[in-house]
Amino acid sequence: MSRSQPVVSVYYDAKQDRLMFVLTTSKQEQVEGIITRRLLKAMLTQLPGWLAKQGAVKQQQSQERVFTSVQQHAINQFQYLAAEHQAASLSHKTVTLNKEIESFFVETVSLSSVFKQDNCFDIAIKLLSADKLHHISVVLTLEQFHQFVLVVLEKTSDWDLSNPWLTVELNSTKVVH
Repeated sequence: MSRSQPVVSVYYDAKQDRLMFVLTTSKQEQVEGIITRRLLKAMLTQLPGWLAKQGAVKQQQSQERVFTSVQQHAINQFQYLAAEHQAASLSHKTVTLNKEIESFFVETVSLSSVFKQDNCFDIAIKLLSADKLHHISVVLTLEQFHQFVLVVLEKTSDWDLSNPWLTVELNSTKVVH
């Protein structure tokens, strides 16, 4: 079965205690990024603040009303809850791993916003190895991004992670390695 768009799959390897991200291209080639609990936890705590800033930048560029960080955080919470509701109706398929799959440990997670003409933005996610030679890159809509975070939280439910949109306070952003 041929796919027209790349697919990102997420699974948890209990033996290694690692979260795995597998990118399957339209040519059925696969690459696997392995992420540690520490890196994922650091990334999740920074997501609400980062998303709030992206919303503020979008509003300033389109000269819309600028929300406070608390208001933007509340908007992001609602967007996450809407994505959570929609994700319940999505079908989850099992991805078969190729026998020879390129794997690497993720050292850096890079997020950037891709602004579109309709005053919306997509989110580009890049998972990079320490030597920057290996990576997984994917661009998601805001709704897909929230669904992606939801799947990550589901897969790591045994870890000591908290849902960043269910916290009251905003976290300050730092570079995570």
